[in-house]
Amino acid sequence: MPVYLVSYDILNEGGSHDYEALWRDLKLSGAQSVQDGLWMVELDGDLPCVESRFAGFLDRGDRLFVTRLKAGEFLQSQSRSGTDAWIAAHLADG
Repeated sequence: MPVYLVSYDILNEGGSHDYEALWRDLKLSGAQSVQDGLWMVELDGDLPCVESRFAGFLDRGDRLFVTRLKAGEFLQSQSRSGTDAWIAAHLADG
């Protein structure tokens, strides 16, 4: 299954929009929180499908970036606890 990097900027977190559904969906999908607003998630589907899935959770003024990750084609350091293990389990080389 493909692994996607999902990044969002919540521009009005103090407003009336409820982001709990977004975080719940990411967690239920087995996603790994890498940094604030940055998650890795393994999902079946193409890029537009994944983008549409998460865009539905955001407020109109928020920002969203989704890209597919490939083993050996990214670098990371000092990510949240559990990130290295998640990468080893979901994005092994070759």
